[in-house]
Amino acid sequence: MLSFPTTTTIVSGRRPSIRRGLSMLDNFLYVFIAGFVLSGVILLYDGWQQKRYVRDFHKEMRMVYLAGKTVTRNTSINAMSTAMMIKANVVPRKYVSGNVFVTPWKGSLVVYGLPYQGQPSMEIRVNNVPLSVCTSMTNQPDGARGLVINGTDVTQMRATPTDIIRACRGTSRIVMSFSSPITMSFYYTY
Repeated sequence: MLSFPTTTTIVSGRRPSIRRGLSMLDNFLYVFIAGFVLSGVILLYDGWQQKRYVRDFHKEMRMVYLAGKTVTRNTSINAMSTAMMIKANVVPRKYVSGNVFVTPWKGSLVVYGLPYQGQPSMEIRVNNVPLSVCTSMTNQPDGARGLVINGTDVTQMRATPTDIIRACRGTSRIVMSFSSPITMSFYYTY
């Protein structure tokens, strides 16, 4: 019978291990990059949301203005009110909440008939306007003849965009908090 020689190899020392997983530095780097990308996406979304608010707000203002003209065609402008317009059902229901109109950012919008600069006019008063929307309203909606922000008539003072931003932040030069309520009144004369 044939016999084969046998050899036994003894490996001494530590066996080389295969590295599995990521190091702490790799993990930190991936989390940092993901956070950076996420913050960019959030900023882009914020900008898009603000533009949508302003666009929808301009659309709603125009709709309320035209509806007000329709409602007051046979009555005095001074008799105009939000309740009258809601009762006439001339504005889509998505803009109505109880006895007021709502804005795209869920603020309230009320309508009054009163004189402005000696002429019969419709005042559309908007409450709880976000600062970012207010400062973006440097151009008035179509047909608006006057704009009062936080009690400052920016139309009378022929305000610059800087003046409008200052009025949005408050009557003083001190910056108010971002959560402070902003009231804007738009005047449409007939």
